[in-house]
Amino acid sequence: RGEILSGCASRLGLPAAERSVGLDELLRADAVFVTNSLRGLAPVTAIGETAFASADHPVVAALIADLRDAFAP
Repeated sequence: RGEILSGCASRLGLPAAERSVGLDELLRADAVFVTNSLRGLAPVTAIGETAFASADHPVVAALIADLRDAFAP
């Protein structure tokens, strides 16, 4: 999470902020992802009946690639 907020987003010129969002706002998002220290960044494909094209979203793809490059040997 920290690397995405302060590293990847910054390198890609993306605004990033950590904040709470309600379910209504979340379901209106263009793309959704989750992060953790083991998986890195994982696109969310659906929340309940709401589907997301997160895996195909260009910003999500750019974040995944940058995160992978940041931790490459």
